[in-house]
Amino acid sequence: MTNVSRRDFVAIGTTLAAAASVATLGVKEAHAENGNGFSAAAPDDAVSSDGHRGPGLQDIYALCEVTGGGEKAYGIAVEYDVDIDPASLATDTYGAAVFPAAEGFFPGMPQEPDKNAMTGPAKPRAIATIYTNAEPALRPDQKSVAGRYVITEFEHDPDLSLPTADSDKVALTQDKSVRAASGSVYAATGTVWTNAGRRGNRVVIRGVDAWEQNHWWWDDTRSAWLEYSIYLPSRSSRKAAKTKPTLSSSRSPIREPATTVLALRH
Repeated sequence: MTNVSRRDFVAIGTTLAAAASVATLGVKEAHAENGNGFSAAAPDDAVSSDGHRGPGLQDIYALCEVTGGGEKAYGIAVEYDVDIDPASLATDTYGAAVFPAAEGFFPGMPQEPDKNAMTGPAKPRAIATIYTNAEPALRPDQKSVAGRYVITEFEHDPDLSLPTADSDKVALTQDKSVRAASGSVYAATGTVWTNAGRRGNRVVIRGVDAWEQNHWWWDDTRSAWLEYSIYLPSRSSRKAAKTKPTLSSSRSPIREPATTVLALRH
C-alpha cells in the first residue's frame, strides 16, 4: 500500500466532502427545476416561519373543508407582501403537495392517532384553478379579486363520503415568476415551503364554525361508533327555513344548506 501522510489524508478527505456537497446540491436543484422539489427536501428542510419576511412570498396556508369523510385539503393559499397580478398566474406557476395523514388514522373513529403525526413524504397534488383573493380562503366563484393571496385550488372529489387521507400539512414551490400588481417581478425559486409553524400548522377550514363536532351514533350493522357533525346555519337561515332537518346523502356535496344537516363520517 502506498504511504499516505496525515496531511495528504486530510486533503483527500476535504476534496471528497466538497464533491459530495456539490453532487447533493445538484440533485436538489434538478428536482426543483422539474417542479418536484418535495422529494428533494425533507419536511424539516422546508421553509416555514411565523415572522416577517422581505419582499416576495411570505407564508402558505392549507385550505381545508369539513366533509362527510372528514377534513380534506382543497387548496393552498400563497401569501405575498403586496397584491398580485392574476394575469401572471397559471396552473403550473406552483408545485403543490399534501402530506398524507398518519398511518392508522381513520376519520371519526374514537382514540384515533394524530393525523399530523405523519412520517411519509408529501404527495404532489394537481392544481385545477388559480386566482387571487384578499384573504386566505377559497372563493365559490373561483374568480380573481384584488389581493395579496394566490389561491391554488385542487379538484374536489364529488363523493364527500370517502374517508380523507389528508393531514392538514401542505407544501409548495414557486416554479415560475409571479408579477405584483405594481409591476415588480418575483422570480421562481426551488425553495420548498410548508405551512408548519411554531404554533402549529397554518390552516383555514371553510365553514368549520358552522359545524358542531363530537356527536356519535352506534351503527348496528357495522357494530361500530360513527362520528357525525351537525351543521348549524346562521340565524337568518334558521328563520327562513321551513322544512325539517334532513340526513345528507353520502353521494352529494353539501352546498350551504338552509337546514340542519347531519354529516356522517364513515
